[in-house]
Amino acid sequence: EEAVAINTLPAAFTNAPVFIGGPIGSSLEMLHRVPRVRNCTKIAAGIYYGGDINHAASLIESGEAKIDDFRLMYRFAGWYPGQLDEEIAQGYWKVSRTSPGLIFDKLPSHLVTPLVRPDIWGSLMSLLGGEASRIAQKEIAGLTDRPMVNLWLSALSNPNPEAAACVIAAAAREGEVEDEVDDVEDFEGRDACRGLDEVARDVERKLEDMAREIMFAIASMGSPGGSRPGVEERLAAINAILFNRFQMGLPNVERTAEAMGASYTIYRPDHYRIDKALDSMQADPFLLSILYMALARRVGVDVTPVYITQLPTKILLRAESENGAIYYIDTARNGTTFERETVLRDLEAGVRSVAEREQAARTPTSAAAAGWLPSPAANGGRPTGPLRLPGVDGEGGVAPLGRVLGQMLMALANACVIRGEPREGVRWKRVARALQEAVDIIEVKDLGL
Repeated sequence: EEAVAINTLPAAFTNAPVFIGGPIGSSLEMLHRVPRVRNCTKIAAGIYYGGDINHAASLIESGEAKIDDFRLMYRFAGWYPGQLDEEIAQGYWKVSRTSPGLIFDKLPSHLVTPLVRPDIWGSLMSLLGGEASRIAQKEIAGLTDRPMVNLWLSALSNPNPEAAACVIAAAAREGEVEDEVDDVEDFEGRDACRGLDEVARDVERKLEDMAREIMFAIASMGSPGGSRPGVEERLAAINAILFNRFQMGLPNVERTAEAMGASYTIYRPDHYRIDKALDSMQADPFLLSILYMALARRVGVDVTPVYITQLPTKILLRAESENGAIYYIDTARNGTTFERETVLRDLEAGVRSVAEREQAARTPTSAAAAGWLPSPAANGGRPTGPLRLPGVDGEGGVAPLGRVLGQMLMALANACVIRGEPREGVRWKRVARALQEAVDIIEVKDLGL
């Protein structure tokens, strides 16, 4: 309930800097040090989250608060209950004390973009000393792989969704060569450039062959009254050719990993590569969705991804018919479609269950701060179901595809680590970091910030 649509900001926040808060959602989140803001939640001494932004604006206008008392974050990062504790225990995070001064004084009051950013993380890691300081120095030295960022910028500007998947395939090809002659950590985006055109041509040819068969299937269907086949008929043709004729589907599970009481599926690295997937006809859920999107676009259907953490495969595709009907497509189930009400009902049940478990394990205030429940002062403290479901009702820009690619890259990185190839995992995380930077650059530009 604290989330704010970016195009509905009160005038008092017109000149406020906007920071990139994470990879999830498409709204603004607000941190501040003004306890008087109505319905805000205290998350640490002198640090508050959310609340009524219009009330906050009135405090600025009356002189009772300053614009520098607030930090607006575009999107957010989130974890399942217990996930962050588990990641800290595994050494993925270092814990440091914080203060209002760090957030509201150290972060600059001018616009921060991916190209002009304060090194708050590096400063904090250095203050922790020891191994943390050495990690910071190494990471800062190689923070931006500019050639890889440029590759992503070009691919994300391409209307064909497979263009971005080809970047991953090209990086994998060159990484195999690099691994034979050098340290994989020295791999950079310029290496992927060498094989990208070849990968793209190969993928284009195979997709065009499949699309041609789908068009033949559409033409043979016909429609009542001889009208042009609609979205429903076109989706049926895609399903028939992709899943029945070519037998495309999820791969056999190589292994599973247990974490936080849940089981995670691990696929072979080849199953995240579009060039290999079009040969084996097996792809992980994210890549399978990208392939479906690519074919749908070729036969005149606009399909966008919806990333939903509550789903086992994490992703649905969204399509709208000529009469405004919305279809949600589960490519992991051979293109099965669902109505919006069914999707929301199932998701709300899942999120409500998680929220109630979180409420049982935390105080209401700490649960609200974690983002799973509204603050106790709002809505009677009751769980509200899915607070944020990016894309369920449509989402523009590069964020939806970027989110899918990012999840695919992290799954690939984790698969490499679990397979005993940690250097490969590090390399793919660097590729994912470059992707996120490219998405940030495009979105900041599109928002005119």
